[in-house]
Amino acid sequence: MAKKKSIDCKDSSSWNLVNNSANIVADVTSKVLFEPLSHGYSMDKDGVYFSWEKILHADPETFEVLKEWYARDKKNIYFLGKSLGVIFTGKNFSSLNPATIEILDDRYVKNKDAVYFHSLWEYPYVKFYWVKIVESADPETFKVLGKGYAKDSNSVYYNAKKIEWVDIKTFEVLKNWYAKDKHNIYYCWEKIEWADLQSFEVISPMTAKDKNTTYVLWKKSTLDKTV
Repeated sequence: MAKKKSIDCKDSSSWNLVNNSANIVADVTSKVLFEPLSHGYSMDKDGVYFSWEKILHADPETFEVLKEWYARDKKNIYFLGKSLGVIFTGKNFSSLNPATIEILDDRYVKNKDAVYFHSLWEYPYVKFYWVKIVESADPETFKVLGKGYAKDSNSVYYNAKKIEWVDIKTFEVLKNWYAKDKHNIYYCWEKIEWADLQSFEVISPMTAKDKNTTYVLWKKSTLDKTV
């Protein structure tokens, strides 16, 4: 993979940056110079960019940066420079009005009709984006709890997947992807069997313990003598 070239701000003619997908030239002699925005976005008279890569079809005149690496123009919503209309799977995301989208966090957005979840998986040389509707979610009461957890008046979710058995009123997020309600302890969408609510304690992002045993993710540790 070719290494991106750095920009020489002393170049009196132009900034010329080449990456693996686009040639980007900002005309510094123009009255409309290359303008850094925020969250990695920037623009010039010819287009809008994220991390120096041109965002295809973005409209500079209506483009604005929102929060959590989101942005929008009159036609699209963008996350990390990618149009959600391009990456949405399952239904036609492009029919959504960018003006009515509410940004909840870096995973969830909603409008009056539905709640949407999207994720970015990054591997060497490739980025994989996907977006889906949170099935049965109620947009009016839906709120984000953190660490991928969210809830509405009917259910609790982890990364858009409904968690079974949850008592919604007493559900709370602990540390490092662990959570609990008055009945159970959870790790992501998994219920931790045998966990003792009163003595349960999170040790690290992947481990926890109670008075009886130690857990790795949602399972008893194989190093625990009580297993």
